[in-house]
Amino acid sequence: MNKRLINVLIIFAVLLFLAACGNSNEETTTTVSTNETGEMNDVPENEVRLTISINDGEQFINEQQVEIEDGANLLEVLDDTFYIETDEDDELTSIERVAISEEEGTSWHLFVNDEISDVPAKDYTLSGGDRIILDLQ
Repeated sequence: MNKRLINVLIIFAVLLFLAACGNSNEETTTTVSTNETGEMNDVPENEVRLTISINDGEQFINEQQVEIEDGANLLEVLDDTFYIETDEDDELTSIERVAISEEEGTSWHLFVNDEISDVPAKDYTLSGGDRIILDLQ
């Protein structure tokens, strides 16, 4: 009888261990934080940092630091770096498969060096050292 109880407990422990180590289908959220010293803001003069986020950075989608040539167009660099979709007027509709919603009234907002830009991505000429944020709001 004791042997049977021990075997049942061992089987139970193994099943519990396997359940704890199994794959989870839960959605994970990645957050990005920067320090206040300014070290994270330094971008080499021949590169730009492109950050894609949602709701003023509440959700981080992707970030890449890429080398650019003088006079590079933002939309072209985005197209080379991320999966993007545009409408017939070359306005961004989707970045990394995160799309605007007419029902929710969301659109992509462009921030350059922490300032909102009134120039659309298709018309923006990049400068080395730029920190670009495209945020879906």
